[in-house]
Amino acid sequence: MVGGETALGVLRNCPLLMKPVIRREEIVPVLIPTSSEGQSSFASLHWRTRAKNWAGLLTRFLSFELLIQGLGFASSVLLVRALPKADYAYFTIANTMQQTMNVLADNGISSGLTAIGGRVWDDRSRFGQLLNTAMRLRRVFALVTVVVVTPILAWMLVGAGATPAYSAWLCAAVLLALYSQLTIGVLIVAPQLHLAIERVQVLNLCFSVLRLVVIAGAYLLFLNAVVAIMAAAVSFVFQECLLRRWLPRYADASAPVNANDRREILTIVKNQAPNAIYYCVQSQLAVWLISIFGNTEGIADIGALGRLGMIFIVAGSVMMNVVLPRFARVQEPRLVWRRYWQIVGVFCSVNALLVLSAAVFPEALLWILGPKYAHLEAELFLMVLNAVLGSVLGTTYQLNVTRGWIVSPWVLIPTGASTEIFLIIILDMSQVRGVLLMGILSTIPGFFLNFWRTRRGIRDAERSALTTFAQAT
Repeated sequence: MVGGETALGVLRNCPLLMKPVIRREEIVPVLIPTSSEGQSSFASLHWRTRAKNWAGLLTRFLSFELLIQGLGFASSVLLVRALPKADYAYFTIANTMQQTMNVLADNGISSGLTAIGGRVWDDRSRFGQLLNTAMRLRRVFALVTVVVVTPILAWMLVGAGATPAYSAWLCAAVLLALYSQLTIGVLIVAPQLHLAIERVQVLNLCFSVLRLVVIAGAYLLFLNAVVAIMAAAVSFVFQECLLRRWLPRYADASAPVNANDRREILTIVKNQAPNAIYYCVQSQLAVWLISIFGNTEGIADIGALGRLGMIFIVAGSVMMNVVLPRFARVQEPRLVWRRYWQIVGVFCSVNALLVLSAAVFPEALLWILGPKYAHLEAELFLMVLNAVLGSVLGTTYQLNVTRGWIVSPWVLIPTGASTEIFLIIILDMSQVRGVLLMGILSTIPGFFLNFWRTRRGIRDAERSALTTFAQAT
């Protein structure tokens, strides 16, 4: 897409020139007319062609993605309905801390990987160096994360009522799942940057099918929180094996670690790590607060409502697998600015419709969870709104990260933390409603700061481009 637009910009400055416009599957010769009427007609044809291409891409992606998310949702609903509330509370804590470990083990490495990979993805040797460099850094970060977070996980489980032995089994299952996630988080960038969407979807489909099969089989025999975490761990191992098998197509797996890549990634990590830790804490804060101030039933309620958020995850999947890799490859500053607001605008519109559906049909959504959670009608809307705002905020953050635009932690963290502390003081954190309201209101500073950083990044890129042009001429 980006290369085609750049070529089009050159052709428009040339009179009556015949050039090929390269698409994914065919080469179409295009005659660029010099008259204003002809140029207008050509521009209209160009945008219709682009719209048709995007419509076809999104249709194929969404049809497959709906199947993937449907299988994942079926697994989640089965767990919500089958597990007793106490056991589902333990599962919620373990699953939350597993995600926390994965984010902390990354700490911005994947952002550096995407930012650099957007420049070297088409060089197999260089791309292999980059992947191996990121992998080594991630393992080092993971070791520190495991040492720090595992005792906290055990303490939270015991505090929620789990026996020490059961807590130990849950911790072991979480660590096994994390081990494969570390590799997946690095290797998945290869098919994403090469726009191999079909392969990414096959990978996700395998995960969803295998997890559902394991959980369904365990439901017929024996199912508890440990088995539920182990089902995800087994699926992650299978994903890792597939990615390792595909890797030689995209990169040289034996390439050495690159010192320059290491320095650049660590620079991004240094700038992003405080923010990554803050966002990690913020995204999991609801479960943590209800664990500390509430009770086991409240933890289960939060976890069950969170499962309904999977209904709205398709838009986020499109963003991660289709949109962000293409956005990372855009280099012209004005086009970056235009694409940014197109992405944010469409994403907000889709999510607004999802919030509306939750407001209109709360009973239908709660029926999915079963009678144990039928009393959470008011909390359902707050959970969906909280999830949507967090998703939109995460999207603006990820768009900035793909460009290396990081909000200073000296601004973000004090602003966000002071807002959250104030909300914790004035709201009732022992109730699910109070925890959800805190999550909703605490996103406000993040939106302002991310939009400000985007504008500043665009201006810096424009100045850099002008400087380069002046030096070249």
